[in-house]
Parts: sequence; C-alpha cells; structure tokens
Amino acid sequence: MDLDCKCERCLVFSFKSAWNIVRQQNPLFEFQKLIWYPFHCPKMAICLLRALQQRLPMQDKLVKYGIIQSNVCPLCTTSPENIDHLYFECEYAKHMWAICKLKLGLTQQVSSLENEARLIRNQFKSKTKITALANLVIGAVVWHVWKERNLRIFKHHKLSSM
Repeated sequence: MDLDCKCERCLVFSFKSAWNIVRQQNPLFEFQKLIWYPFHCPKMAICLLRALQQRLPMQDKLVKYGIIQSNVCPLCTTSPENIDHLYFECEYAKHMWAICKLKLGLTQQVSSLENEARLIRNQFKSKTKITALANLVIGAVVWHVWKERNLRIFKHHKLSSM
C-alpha cells in the first residue's frame, strides 16, 4: 500500500473516520457555556437545561395530556402554571430574581427564561469569578424555584421566600 496515495481505495480505515461519516452534526446549544462551566452543579445544570429547552413537566402540559385536572401555580395559587409564570410572573420567583440580580448588579427586567439567560450570557463574558457566580445564580434560581414547586405539590411542605 502506497502511504502517499490519497485515492479512496488506498485510504486506511479508522473508527474515527467512520464515526465522522455516520454521525449527525448539530449546532452547539446557544447557552452551552452558561450551563456547563468548571464550577457547575450537575443537578442545577440539568434543571436549567431542561427549563431552557421547555422540557420541564409543567402543569399546563400535564393538563393538556389529561394527566392532572388543575394547573394552578402551587407557589402563588392565583394563576395557571406555565414556564413563564413559574419563573417570572409568580411572586415567589420574582422575589428570588430580585435578590439575586441585585447582588449581581443587574437592573434590567426580562419576561422569559431565555431572555434572562441571554442577558447574563451577554453581561458576563470574561472568565472571572463573577461570571462563574452569575452562571451559578441563574442555575440556582431555576433549581430552587423548581424544587420549591415540587415540595408544595408532592409533600405539601412550604418554605418561605424571605
């Protein structure tokens, strides 16, 4: 076999070349660096990823599929639960966002999780401790609101937001 020859017949088979031929190339997830960074907490990262991809089992979806009958938000008990309400319209979550954003020096108000993620990603771009803290904050707020929601639904236990 001639090693200098580049024709198809003379190329050496490798698993890497076969894998590159058959695998599907997908673009990178827009918020990849916001979720996966050196100091991330895996539970929070997975919850944030699922929330950003609209994959959390919210009550509005469960009602639509006939799994449950009521979709009232368990945190405020005033409005139907959906992802935008749970994370940005509910008083419990608003209070958590306000405290965390105050600590980060952010004043801009947003109305969706994607917009919040874009704001934090665009505001904190360098590889500093404050950037890691900002990434941790968005994951922590999403995780703790989700955890509190589940506590109230499944264990009938309530924590204070204060």
